[in-house]
Order: sequence, then C-alpha cells, then structure tokens
Amino acid sequence: MAFFRFRFLSILLLFLSCSDGIKISKFDRDEQYRAISEHTLFTGKLSYIAIQFLLEKEEWEDFLAEPKLVIQDLVLDYQNRKEPKTALIIAELSYYLAQNQKERKDEFLEYTGTSIYHSYAYLFFSKDADSPQYLPDFRRACDYYNRSLSNLINALRIKNLSTDIDFLQIPMVYGAIYAKFSKPNFSYFPDQFEDIHSTYDFKIEGLSSYQSEYGLGVPIVLTSKYEKNKPKEDNPHLKNTYENAMPATFFLEITSPENKTPELENFFEFHGKTEIFDTLKVNHIKVRNKTIPLEKDFSTPFAFLMYNREKVGGIEAALNAKLLDTDQGMYMLESYQADKIPIVFVHGLMSSPYTWIDMINYLYGIPEIRERYQFWVYWYPTGNPIYYSGYRFRETLRSLRDKYDRNHTNPHFKKMVIVAHSMGGLVSKLTALNIKESEWLESIIVNPNDLDKLSTKDRTLLKNMLHFEAQDFTKKFIFIAVPHGGSKLAETWWAQGFNSFIRLPEKAWGGLQGILNTLTYKLSLSQIQTRSIPTGVESLRPDSTFIQVTRNKKFPKDVEFHSIHGVSENLPLLSRKKVMYMFDKKEWESSLGWSDSVVNYSSSYLEGAKSNLLLKGNHSVHRNPLAIREVIRILEEHIR
Repeated sequence: MAFFRFRFLSILLLFLSCSDGIKISKFDRDEQYRAISEHTLFTGKLSYIAIQFLLEKEEWEDFLAEPKLVIQDLVLDYQNRKEPKTALIIAELSYYLAQNQKERKDEFLEYTGTSIYHSYAYLFFSKDADSPQYLPDFRRACDYYNRSLSNLINALRIKNLSTDIDFLQIPMVYGAIYAKFSKPNFSYFPDQFEDIHSTYDFKIEGLSSYQSEYGLGVPIVLTSKYEKNKPKEDNPHLKNTYENAMPATFFLEITSPENKTPELENFFEFHGKTEIFDTLKVNHIKVRNKTIPLEKDFSTPFAFLMYNREKVGGIEAALNAKLLDTDQGMYMLESYQADKIPIVFVHGLMSSPYTWIDMINYLYGIPEIRERYQFWVYWYPTGNPIYYSGYRFRETLRSLRDKYDRNHTNPHFKKMVIVAHSMGGLVSKLTALNIKESEWLESIIVNPNDLDKLSTKDRTLLKNMLHFEAQDFTKKFIFIAVPHGGSKLAETWWAQGFNSFIRLPEKAWGGLQGILNTLTYKLSLSQIQTRSIPTGVESLRPDSTFIQVTRNKKFPKDVEFHSIHGVSENLPLLSRKKVMYMFDKKEWESSLGWSDSVVNYSSSYLEGAKSNLLLKGNHSVHRNPLAIREVIRILEEHIR
C-alpha cells in the first residue's frame, strides 16, 4: 500500500511540475528595452541572443571549454552561408573574448580582428535583409566594428603613421586582414604627428555640451607638438604654441570579402585599406556604393587642445599686463586654411579665450559651420588702454593677412567674422572705424598744432597707436554685451580701487608718456596719467575719452554688425518671452534702465545693427545657448 501511495504522489508531482503555468507581471519603466538590448558593450557579459544562438547549435558548453574552436567553426559556417545573424554573433563573441584576453596580446589581436571583420561583414557582405537599418542589430554591428577598431588602435599604439607604416596585418582566429595604410593628407597638419588617441578612451568635463555624431569608424585625436614639427614661427603676432590636436576618424575598409589561400586550406586572406578622414571637412564616405556617415567626436579633441593651456588668468592679466604681454596675440585652433572663413573671438575685461569654449565647442557640432569656417581666438591684457589693445589687434590682423593672403585677394579672408564680448567689442570695432589721432588729443586738452614739436619717430608712434582706418576685411561683427556707451560700474569705488593695482607694460605707456609730457607740459604727471592714458577699466567710464570719441562714430556703409544683449531684470516682457528682437528706436527708448548687471541696454544698443537680440540673462550672455544659436544663425546666413 505504501508503495502505491508513493507511486501516486510521484506521478502527481510530475504533472504539477509540468503545469506551472505562465505568469505575467509588469516591467518597470524601460526595463523591457534594457532586457532585450543588453549585450557585451553594455554589461561586459554576453547577450541572451548570443547564448541562445550557441544553445541552439549545442555549442554553449564547448564555447565555455574551447571558445576559439567554436569561433573557428562559426567562421567557416558564415563563409559558406553568409547569414547576417551568424556574422553578428561572431562579432559579439569575439569582442567579448578580446576584452577578457587583454593581457595576452596575440589572442587579443586575433579576437579583435575577427570582430572587426565580421561586424563589417554583417554591414556589407551578408545577404541583404529588408530595411536592416531599422533593426537594433544594425547599430549593434556598427558599435562592435567601431569599438573593435578602437581596441586595435590601442593595441598597436600606432606611431608616426604618416611615415612609418605602409601596411597593417591584422590577425584573426581564421586568417588575417592585410590593410594598406593610406597616409593622411591634411594640408593644414604637420607631415608627421606624434600620436593617435581613440576618443572612446577619454572622459571630458567642463564643457556644457558634447558634440559627437553616430556613424562608422573610430573618432580619434591626432596630436603633434607644434614646436617640434613646424619651423619656428617668424610672425610675432601668431601665438599658436598649443600642441596641435585635430579631430579625425579612423576607418578600415575591407575591399574583398574573401580570398582562400591555396597553400593553407583553412586560412582566409582578406584585403583592405585604412584611412584617416578629416572630420572638419568630411562627413560621409562611399563604401561599396553606399553613402556611410562617419562617426565623429569634436569635443574630445577640443578638450585636448584647450586643456591646461591658460598660462595667465584673466584677472591676473588685467592687473599686471606684463605677465601676458609676450603671449598677447592670435591663437588658431587649427592651422590656417585658405578655403575657410576666419571667425575671430575677442574676450572682455578680466577674461581670456577660455570664455568662448562653450560656444566654440557647440559650433564644431554644426557641419556647415565647421566645414566653412576656421576658429581663431585673440588674447590680450585687458588692463591696457583700449586704444592700445585695438592698435595691437589691428596690427595682428594685418600681419596675418600679409602672411596668408599676401596679394589681398582671398575672398574667404575678406569675409572674416569678429565675435566680441564686452570690452572685446570696443577693441575690435576700432578696425572698422576712422579716427584721427587729433580727435583723441583734443579730448584731453592737447592742441593738435603742438604735434609739430614732436620728432619724426614720436610722430610715427603716435599715429600708429591713435590713428585708425577702417580695414577692408573687417566688415562683419557680432557684438555681445558690448558697452559702446561705457559702464557706470567703472565709476564705482571698487573699480577705482581695482584700477589702482593695474600695471601697464612699457610698450603701452612708456613711449606715449614722453610724447604727452612734451605736448602737455602744463599738466602735472598725475593729471597726465589719469586724463591722458587711462587703463582699460578707466576707458569704460561713460565720460572717458575713449567712449566720447568712439560712441557716435559711424561704421562705413559696407560694415554689417549684429548685437546680442542680456537683460537680467525680471521684466514682464522678458518673463513671458525669453527671446526678443528689437529694431525700432522707440522700443529702445522705452527700455531705458534695462541692464545685464554690468552694461545697460542703452549702452550696448548701437544704431544701425542688422539685428538686436535681447535675452534674459546677465553679462555672461555669450554663454547662453540661445545666444549661441543666434551666432549660428548669423554665421549660416553669412555663407548663403
């Protein structure tokens, strides 16, 4: 009896175990997407799709014991049937194994090469599938190709690619890829570069946005020390001593899908070519009659370029201009290119070119902008008299034009755009105004007739520094929070205290001091210093000589400028509307009292602007994403 009872319970349990039933429960938010999307690149573990594939082929246990043999079997299977799924599974399995074999270089390279080939094969050699770009597998194949190619770059630590390497031999578990190395041909980059870095390896901080684009290939940074690879710069105005860091994309094209070597029955020989594409100019390439977008990264190379380059902070440079006097000049973020329009960024008081990093980084992300423009930043000590900074800025631009456009015929140079913030607008606009030196002297009670007392040398120096003529290549300006009418903050006690600490370099003061001592012999030395040669801070006073002379000066008719203003007050109009264009003088008159906390709108307003954009924000409005979008709009309009 006990036996039959035991037998009955056993049968009952068997039936119960076969009828557990189906259970349904709700996923948490996006949990289902994560569950079906997880794979090696996300988790470091194999996807359930890869495991299921091996289970169905009864090779899961073999893979755990002898993974290389299983990969070889799958490679042969793929070469016979060209099934897309098999190619993608091989790519994932090989990438997974490579990541776990980093200490064993030979096997790491074999698995990496196998992943590169089969992810590429999925994309280009496999049987056509309906709309493969809509399948998640398609992007996954792109990622395995890009990341495996990145692993290859890091494994080889390629050096001096432009001279030392003609071919790359990339091993696979079954065969090899023989790739011809096409030497990069960047007209603006040194013939040799020092190193190549995959941008996948670097995390950057300090930028408000990350500019990158999906596609195929590995985004890289090409670096080369400027001093080592180029002749010593003979132009004192060009201060590009940065380590060059250029964005590019490394791509391996496999030109033949297979070539079985007769001598080695099971050895497959594949051929291809590698290329480095200039992503400042190239967005797409042709592969097997398909237009393919390149994967691109602009923020990481830009971070390489700007990292730890600020020798002197803006406040320190304003107080002691001698610290920055030798470094004053133009810094090109890419070497000069005759087929691109220069954009020159000029910073404001107590600032530096670093104030532009968010805007420039954003501009790199706009294909039309990076293809048609080149970015330059101008660095100057803001404690210097503004007219002196304007004189140095003008001479820098003239010198660069003589160097790069000797015959003054390049239409791109003539389309130069100057983007200036705060004091930078006062400095840069002197290149587009006509001002005689007598106008400055009359404003400080100097009789122009007394100029005859000066020597030829002193007369020339005075004319160089105080005589301005509109240049024929500075005809496009974007003024951002520029105090054309001065700033009352420059009259405050703390501004006067700050001003007392400013030390001017001999170039900005010494020569003119002797000249003005001759011309203003009736004035005391203290009067000459305070009334004749004001510092950059003093020049911002609404009643200063600089503002009085320049405020109502008209630009030539062929000069075009746009204005962007910040308004920090919580005005009803701007609380409803974050962006407002203003063109009417009456609207300007009704805005008296508006301010960005440093510059009043009545001061930053300049009659004749093609556009006036008001944004809700403070004096650092040039960092506002809406201001950056406005700059982009103006730049795009400029090249249409």
